[in-house]
Amino acid sequence: MRVSFDKDSKSTKKSLELWVAKFKPNGTFMSLGPLSTDLFLCPKTTQEQLDDFQKVGFNSKHACYFDMYDALNNTETLFYELFVRDINGNLIDVPVQINNLVTSNAFRVLAE
Repeated sequence: MRVSFDKDSKSTKKSLELWVAKFKPNGTFMSLGPLSTDLFLCPKTTQEQLDDFQKVGFNSKHACYFDMYDALNNTETLFYELFVRDINGNLIDVPVQINNLVTSNAFRVLAE
């Protein structure tokens, strides 16, 4: 996939079109669609912020306050698989690495 900062180029993408697949903890598939505010915990994330987030070469930092009790107890647990949609409409799996994962038996995985 080719990406470019050239706004006039027709053969390259100017932003990463991110898609997410959602699953319940038991593995039940829920949905597949374009990334909206699913992965943003800040309650007032705007579409403009989301569009900026997907631009090639764009950096952003978001800070907010939210009720952690509500976030942990009043929302359904879902697992997400992230994809990039290429210029031909193909979905390419985005690799994710979890650093410093500690298992329930205190075994450290992928320690830096």
